[in-house]
Amino acid sequence: MTVYLGKHNLRTSVEGVQFRFVSKIRVHPAYNASSFGSDLAVLELREDVQYTDWVRPACLWPDSQIDLSNVIGKKGSVVGWGFDDKGVATEELTLIEMPVVDQETCLRSYSDFFSRYTSEYTYCAGYRDGTSVCNGDSGGGMVFNLQGTWYLRGLVSLSVARQNQYRCDPTHYVVFTDLAKFNSWIQNVIA
Repeated sequence: MTVYLGKHNLRTSVEGVQFRFVSKIRVHPAYNASSFGSDLAVLELREDVQYTDWVRPACLWPDSQIDLSNVIGKKGSVVGWGFDDKGVATEELTLIEMPVVDQETCLRSYSDFFSRYTSEYTYCAGYRDGTSVCNGDSGGGMVFNLQGTWYLRGLVSLSVARQNQYRCDPTHYVVFTDLAKFNSWIQNVIA
């Protein structure tokens, strides 16, 4: 597996793009492929990453703000190359800001789906108006700028599929793995 850093176009490479081979993948021990519970992993790279104007770190979420109420109603930023509204994979990296919604709002919006895939270790975000992350964006991070520093709060986990299609339905919320709830595990893995 290879990780590309600083890349913004899928088809072209420009100066400054870094690629690193993955030496180890550490999947969370409680990961459940059926329910997507504990849907996260840490990738260990063979070589260090060089920080540049295009490659910057995001901090782990502050322990003092782990409660979900700290981000309800706030917009987080997500980037990815997922499908656009026509079902075509984008070539240019796309940025979207999505508001986090409370668990009750998420569950009431489509209880048959969200009651199976949400828990205290996830959260929902989105507009339900056709603006959303989609297939191809899974694993991407949701970051928040807190007083000039970027913090990683969640990872795109899964979304509702369109009727009879293998593609997201952007009229529903998206489920994110709440990384703040896994800070201890992540810190133990990277120590």
